[in-house]
This record gives sequence, structure tokens and C-alpha cells, in this order.
Amino acid sequence: MKNHNDPISVTELNTIMHDVVDAAFDYPVSVIGEINNAMISANGHEFFTLKDESSSIRCIRYASLVFEKNIIEYENKEVIITGDINYYVPQYGKESFGQVIVSKIVEYGEGKLKEIIEATRKKLENEGLFEKENKLTLPKFPMCIGVITSKDSDALQDVLSRLKDRFPISNIIIYPTLVQGKDAPKNIINQIKKANLDKLCDVLMLVRGGGSLEDLMCFNDEDLARIIYKSDIPTITGIGHQPDITIADYVADVSAETPTAAAERITPDKKDLLKNLIEYELHLSEKSKSMLQNITLKLHFLKSEIEKFNPKKLINEMKLNYHNKDKEIRYTTKNIIDNKINSCNIMTKNLGLVSKFLKNKLGTMQQNESVLKMNLSTKLNSLFNLKKNHFMSLSKEILNLNPNKILKKGFAIIRNRRGEIIKKKIDLMNTSLFTAEFHDGKVKIETKK
Repeated sequence: MKNHNDPISVTELNTIMHDVVDAAFDYPVSVIGEINNAMISANGHEFFTLKDESSSIRCIRYASLVFEKNIIEYENKEVIITGDINYYVPQYGKESFGQVIVSKIVEYGEGKLKEIIEATRKKLENEGLFEKENKLTLPKFPMCIGVITSKDSDALQDVLSRLKDRFPISNIIIYPTLVQGKDAPKNIINQIKKANLDKLCDVLMLVRGGGSLEDLMCFNDEDLARIIYKSDIPTITGIGHQPDITIADYVADVSAETPTAAAERITPDKKDLLKNLIEYELHLSEKSKSMLQNITLKLHFLKSEIEKFNPKKLINEMKLNYHNKDKEIRYTTKNIIDNKINSCNIMTKNLGLVSKFLKNKLGTMQQNESVLKMNLSTKLNSLFNLKKNHFMSLSKEILNLNPNKILKKGFAIIRNRRGEIIKKKIDLMNTSLFTAEFHDGKVKIETKK
């Protein structure tokens, strides 16, 4: 064995260090630190640096050990890695270094808490607990405000001071509760339930001051979120400071950045109210004056309308109207009667003249009638005799043209079998059967050729 004072080679030193490191730990070893410089090689192996406030060490996780998250997703997160410590001695004279061959990675501290919060948030969001249409509307003038917070907290004092300054007429009920630790969610849930059973408050405030993520974890409780969602009283949250957002903020009907901001959000400012009241008073005064003027004008109008229907005035007007109508009727009636009398006199005179004219006309017509009758009788007799002679002449001529009269003289009418009269010799020679018609009958005659 070499003396400890004897120099050794670099290779020998690296070999000793490798053996020392290998024998120094009970494997596997767990190490806490923050992941940086994460990268993934082409064959899927992951390389990164694990560091704390003072130092860092190289790490490698082989592709066969990567199951869920890849190393990039852990960048800048505090984790606990589990694996074997290895002092790596490369070949060809390259630099040796210590590293951890990682088999497991688990988030630690705030990183783990954020992962839990995000999982709960996504679950509740998928169930619809954050939907706007499900949120209640805050009252404009809350006459009773319930404050759920620690009874000894600065947040409570800030809220009470702000409420008193802005809207001092509201009644405030304090529901004291734990706002930190494992028992806090159950405490807060019980106070929300109590407020809903009391049915005294118009709005509930869930508030606390700032703190670390771990301090505020009670406000990320799933059961608490569901109770806030089910509350029949509108709920506003004012938890922590501006960057702090909890699941309670997501599910509340309204969320504010701080407890003081929540107090301002749910109350009207008394200064604004006073200003509005003064404006309303002026407006009401002007409106009242305007309405009074309109009513006065309307009363004058109605009075004048009523005067039109005064009974005494109406009776006098009716009397005057009656006398005028009576006078008018009398005058009109007299004119009508006078006109009728004049018309009757004129008609009587005209009737006399017409009667005389008609008598003269009648005498003349009677004379003319006798002459006409005589002339008509003469003309009728002459016409009758003329027509009678003409008729007798025609009758004699018709008798002379009667075929039977001719046949009696020994003539006969020859017809072929179709009943046609045979007028020519040649037609008779071509006919084998014909009929001879005499004045006393017909005879069929058949010839032989």
C-alpha cells in the first residue's frame, strides 16, 4: 500500500473518490433542491442541475424511468429527488464529476401545494362552480353585513373601520373563525352555515390578511369552496394581498384584492350618497315646482271648463236660445204658410185655364173622332173586298193546279222504285220496275227485257 505522503495519479484519485462516494451512503438517497437547466437529449434521457442557496450538483434521469411529467415541467420548482450518488469518471482524460442518478422526483414545499391547488381548481371548474351565471348579485345597500374572519386580526379592524367610514348605518355581525391551520376550513364552513341559518345578513365577507401560500391553504379547501357555492347569501372574499388568489376567490360571488377592498366593494360611500341625496333633493324640488305649476294651470283650465257648465248660466242660455228658436220658428212657419197660400191661388188659377183648354181640346177631338171613324170604316170595307177577291182568285188557281184533277183527265204519274218521277222516255226504258199513279190509286208494273 502506498504511503499517504506518496503522490498519486489523477486516475487513482478519481478511482478512490468513486469508491468513497459509492460506500458513503445507504442507497437510495433523497435530496431536496430546486431544478434548473433542465434539458432532454435526443434519446429521451433527462439532464438537469439540482441546487440550493449555496451549491448545486448534476443529475441525470434515464428515459426508461420517465413515466409522467418530463423534467422541463419541473424547471424552477423545489423537489425531492431519490436516486444513487455517483462519482463519474469519464474516459479519455475528460473531467470527472459527481452526479445523482435519479429514479424518482416529487414536488416539495410551495411547488407541491400549487400542484394540489391547481388540481382542485380544475376539478371544481369542470363541475361549473366558477360559472358567472351561478353567482349571486351583491345588494346595493346592505343593511346587515356578516364578517367571517379571526376576531383578533388586523383584517377585521381594517374592515370595521372602512365599513363605519363608508356606510355607518349598516349592522355588522362578526362570525369569528380560525383563518390558518388544518382546523380552519372546518371552522369557516361552520360559520358560513350558521350565517345562512340565522338569515340576518344581506352579504357575507370572508377575509384575512396576507400570508404565505401555506398560511392561505385553508382557503383552497374543496369542502369550503362547495359551501361558499351553496350559500344563499351573496359572498365576497378579500384574502391576502393583490397577488394572492385562492379557490375561495374563484367560487365566491365577488372577489376583492384585500379585506379593505372587499369592504369598499359591498358598501356605497356615504359621501357619494350625501352628494346624490343633495342632487335628488334639487331634482325633486325642481320637479315639484314644475308639477305644481302644471297642476295650477290644470286647475285654471278645469275652473273655466266648470264655469261653462254653471246651471244658472246654462238655464239663461237655454232660455235665450228658446226665445230665439221660437221667434225663428214662428217667422219660418208664417213664411211657409204664406208661400203655400200663394202657391194654391196660382195653382187654382192655372187649373181653371187648363180646364177650359182641355174642354175646347176635347170638343175638337170628338169631332175629329167621328170623321176618323167614318173614313176608317170606308177604308176597311174597301180593303176587305179587295183582299176577298184576291183570295178567291188564288183559291181557284190552286184548285186548277191540284194533281188529282189532272189525273182525272186520264193522266198518270210514273215513278221508279226509289219514288222518283220519271220524266223522260230513256229513263223509263232503263227501268224494269216502276209505279203508275192514277187519280184513284197506284199500280206496280214490271217489264221484261
